Amino acid sequence: MTPEGRQKALENLMQYSNKPAKRDRHGVHSLTLWQAETQAIASQIKQLLEAEGATWIRESDNVTITCLALCLRRLSRIGEYLQKATLTNKRGQTRPLVHLELQYLTQAEGLANSLGLSPQSRVKLGVELSSIGKNLSETQLNLASLSVEELKQLEAILVKAEGGV
Repeated sequence: MTPEGRQKALENLMQYSNKPAKRDRHGVHSLTLWQAETQAIASQIKQLLEAEGATWIRESDNVTITCLALCLRRLSRIGEYLQKATLTNKRGQTRPLVHLELQYLTQAEGLANSLGLSPQSRVKLGVELSSIGKNLSETQLNLASLSVEELKQLEAILVKAEGGV
């Protein structure tokens, strides 16, 4: 190839380099972990966890939190794109972006569960076991302080609630 031909080829490529790739018209793949917006969402997630008293979250969970923030941003971008477009293309086929959305939903759910963001995942992580034990001890103390008459009344209420006579 001649130097002039090479220059023309580069100029030809340059005019298309600023356009997004056809498969990323929606901009989902342009979102990254280290963008300021992703970091801001990760920071909000950490603040919410701290406000909720999530003592099980460690510094090592920052990567997981940031990955969750990226998933949430990508899901948001997909949602915005699908609101403007239809779920199917011109041929009536489901857009690949819908399948991508399902993948990100699954990934986000897995990340959220690994952080203990649902009651079920907290139980799996053993987070709530200590609080359950504490509440049980308090209940036992409260029952111990009841008089015999109050215990009989409580028993009658429980029997009635269970459908007994």
